[in-house]
Amino acid sequence: AHSHASRTPVIYVGSNDGAVHAFDASNGHEIFAFFPQGPFAKLPDLTLPGYNANHEFFVDGSPNAGDVQFADNSWHSLLVGGLNSGGEGIYAMDITNPSNWTSESAVASDVLWDITSATPGFSHLGLTYSQPQIAQINCNGTNCNSSGNTFVVIFGSGYNNDNGNPYLY
Repeated sequence: AHSHASRTPVIYVGSNDGAVHAFDASNGHEIFAFFPQGPFAKLPDLTLPGYNANHEFFVDGSPNAGDVQFADNSWHSLLVGGLNSGGEGIYAMDITNPSNWTSESAVASDVLWDITSATPGFSHLGLTYSQPQIAQINCNGTNCNSSGNTFVVIFGSGYNNDNGNPYLY
């Protein structure tokens, strides 16, 4: 039996309020809202009079979840997602233990990465429409698990990137 089979069931959704929301599936209560940095500067626009006439997108990408084995051979569940029209960003969270999310700092500590086109090595990132995929690949270096493999997140550079050429990350 999987050691996390009895964990709190959670529903994760991206939304146009700028956040990825986590809801307890048993009662619908919100557990947390995580605001990726990509659309963060646009959040004040939501409070402007007449905003509905000038709608903007924020975090409208559907996240993807999967189990991965870290280099220390421990198993974790990841949530990865993009912003779609909301911006140039991809995030990843460790969602293994939802019962640990009792404070803002506890949620923040489970954010593995939150990258944008300003992140070194990701300057070609555009509007992140592709749904990031979690995959296991062969590994012959550092960060390999005991099977000689590693898990990666694969996603496309998106629309309207810096030079119009497609990139695979």
